[in-house]
Amino acid sequence: MGYSLLSFVCQPSAALMPTPGTLVTIAPSFAAVAILAWFLLSSYRARERLREEIRRVAESELRQRAVIEASPNCIQTLDAQGRCVSINTHGLLLLGLHQNQILGHPMIAHWPAAMRPALSAAFERAMRGGMTHLDTVYRRPDGEERAINITFNPSLGRQGTIENIICMAVDLTDRKRVELEAFNAKHAAEAATRAKSEFLAIVSHEIRTPLGGVIGMLELLEKQPQTTLQKRYTTLAHENAHSLVELLNDLLDHSKATAGKLALEAIPFRPRLELSRAIECQKPRAIAKGLAFKWKVADDVPEFLQGDPTRLRQAVGNLLSNAIKFTSKGRVEIEVANAIPRAGGRALSIRISDTGPGISIEAQSRLFTNFEQGDSSTSRFFGGSGLGLSIVKQIAELMRGDVTVTSQPGQGTTFLFTAEFDVPAPDVIEAISVQTRPQSIPPTTHRLRVLCADDEAINRTIAEGFVRGFGHDIDFANDGEEAVAKLSESDFDVVLMDSRMPRLNGIEATKRIRNQNTAVRDHGIFIAATTADTSGPHREKCFSAGMNRFLVKPFHEVDLALLLQEVIACQLARGRTLPEMNDLPPQLTTASETSPSELAPPAISESELLAMIDTAEASHASAPEMTAPPKPEIVLRYLCDAPARFAQMRAALRDRDATALGIAAHSIKSISYYVSAHALCVLGRKIESAADEGRLDEAEILLEQAETAFTEVRKQLTRTPSHEALVG
Repeated sequence: MGYSLLSFVCQPSAALMPTPGTLVTIAPSFAAVAILAWFLLSSYRARERLREEIRRVAESELRQRAVIEASPNCIQTLDAQGRCVSINTHGLLLLGLHQNQILGHPMIAHWPAAMRPALSAAFERAMRGGMTHLDTVYRRPDGEERAINITFNPSLGRQGTIENIICMAVDLTDRKRVELEAFNAKHAAEAATRAKSEFLAIVSHEIRTPLGGVIGMLELLEKQPQTTLQKRYTTLAHENAHSLVELLNDLLDHSKATAGKLALEAIPFRPRLELSRAIECQKPRAIAKGLAFKWKVADDVPEFLQGDPTRLRQAVGNLLSNAIKFTSKGRVEIEVANAIPRAGGRALSIRISDTGPGISIEAQSRLFTNFEQGDSSTSRFFGGSGLGLSIVKQIAELMRGDVTVTSQPGQGTTFLFTAEFDVPAPDVIEAISVQTRPQSIPPTTHRLRVLCADDEAINRTIAEGFVRGFGHDIDFANDGEEAVAKLSESDFDVVLMDSRMPRLNGIEATKRIRNQNTAVRDHGIFIAATTADTSGPHREKCFSAGMNRFLVKPFHEVDLALLLQEVIACQLARGRTLPEMNDLPPQLTTASETSPSELAPPAISESELLAMIDTAEASHASAPEMTAPPKPEIVLRYLCDAPARFAQMRAALRDRDATALGIAAHSIKSISYYVSAHALCVLGRKIESAADEGRLDEAEILLEQAETAFTEVRKQLTRTPSHEALVG
């Protein structure tokens, strides 16, 4: 047909004129040619489209490959059997392997044996259509371990079935390291905060113990006949000792607030009573300065509220103390009003105004900042740590209130303290006992038998002076074991229980007393904790053990008197018979039954007082110098107790008993203070620290130094003429 067509085309134009006969022959040929041309054109276009599609697919694959190659993660394609079909370059670098070690091999073959079961299970879940995440650890051929997060993601084929699994491994090692460093830093900061709080708690205990002795002895000294000058010196010393207690409390509260542990109680209380306690404590200071002192409470202030009365008294007392401190003439006024009540509660508004020097606007902006005062020069003239107002601010905020100041230089200052409280339930209000704290010792009608359990002689002396002064009888126990034994042999009405004692501490002793299976005669006896540790956890331990009250050292005479009044009421309510008080003094034990530690000194000499409140820095010399001769009774008590403590330390080292060593060293450290043996105090503290940390070999060396120092102390004590006859 191709030849006929060529011939036809090559014919002259005349010949091109078709005849009727040829038209029939030519028509099918044109149709065939057209069909062929259409077919060829369609085929060409199809091939072009195919080539374009292949090009687009290739470009897409190149882009995908580029993305995969650029990914910092390890990306593998696995077949249905879990063999690696492809892997990117970063994957090879992460795994530390070559392509020929990866391609065609099972993916899990390169992972630690311990990880393989979990990887296989994750792969199987992905083959069933679920995307799976897994955290694991990969060990490189060079031994380095990497923290890896693996994702198995199923890949569907054209038929809608799962043909491959895309496995992506993300290296989390650096992130984990940063997280671990942040975690460790956080815990280190928390540990530092805890260490600071524990340090302050320990310092509190160590400071409160001798400070309690100072305050107690000063209160006893104030009862002795004195000249006007002596009375003035004693009063000033007493006031400064209380200032030290306030400073110590501020530091502890600041530490709690910094650690976020300044918590509030929620107990029912009488706001008028609690405010009167805070105000009446400050009133004598205002009167002594010649200030007009007025305070009033609005009639609509509720009789009962529920909250933290202790913190309320602290805040009001701090504001009032500042007002009196900075006001040299004029007046100080306190107004307590019932603020706008909130739903289900009440709000108090306490306004404290003075006619002092006033505070500048600039100083007001930083008045409630830690360690700041309105005028830096006031810290030199008036004293203070600059913590009081910042703690008041935090207390107000914890009580859902605020504290603000209004003042101008030369026109006085007004602080406005607001706080919100709940309203106690009616049945709770009925159960609230009315307790008042008078500023004078209330008269007592009955005599109590008091047991004081304390291992420190000076604490026993102070307790004896107060208790016998009230007209009660008192006996002593040196530790918890002795206290339990005495309670099993004799009847007592109350126990003043020190929480930290050798052999058996006060908390464990209380648990034994409350145990019905022990031989104690009265398992329900009133027990009051006497301790310098005022932390919340320690309070909880005391109350959980079964103690009834918490008396903080250094305790005041009024506080102890009120406690004993409560004991009298409690014993009478229990149906116990108490001897009535008469004009005769309490029955004293006979001389043969009285140990030196139980003798109450008839008076305190000036030299002894100076020795007891001496705060000069301890010398590190082996032979400490005595700054002033202490009283003979204290010397005798010390020379009787100290050798026993050294014997206990020697025995503890022989038995490798760090606990017993620490207790004995703590006692040496404490009692040496009262004879001004400062170097021996330092050695006792070092031995106690070494015992707590298990450094017994070092403790033995320190003990030898302490024994040498004690020999010199004994010589100096017995060299004093007033002591020679006493100690023989």
